[in-house]
Amino acid sequence: MTKIMKASAIAIQLIKGLEGWSPTPYKDGGGKCTLGWGHLVEEGEVCPDRISAEQGEQYLADDVADAEFAVRSTVNVPLKQHQFDALVSFLFNVGPTAWAKSDTLKILNAGEYHRVPARLMMWNKITKNGVKVEDEGLINRRLKEVRLWLGE
Repeated sequence: MTKIMKASAIAIQLIKGLEGWSPTPYKDGGGKCTLGWGHLVEEGEVCPDRISAEQGEQYLADDVADAEFAVRSTVNVPLKQHQFDALVSFLFNVGPTAWAKSDTLKILNAGEYHRVPARLMMWNKITKNGVKVEDEGLINRRLKEVRLWLGE
């Protein structure tokens, strides 16, 4: 894969549309503190009461850069721009750790591109009260990422 690939404007708009904007912290579907364009506030990170639009854009740029890096550093097969964009959105949501250990990545790196959509759709659960449950928001997100993966 080309090491210089970056998320396109399509990927950024998809992420913004999926995440939505909040200048104040809120709990995401899994109960995690989030703000801006879906920026997850990590343990130990200072959680501001409110952020500006400019701060939100910076968080987004940093989070997208992290997702881009994770895709570039783990995927060993060539990707088209729309496939890269779909994976950036996906990794923005699931994070690099789960991705790096996943069968989805192994299947992709084996060149089985046709299996990726079904594999992405499997990532549709959140943990509530210690139990993994399907989440309609994640199902809808995965459908949009799969459509992007397919170039639709």
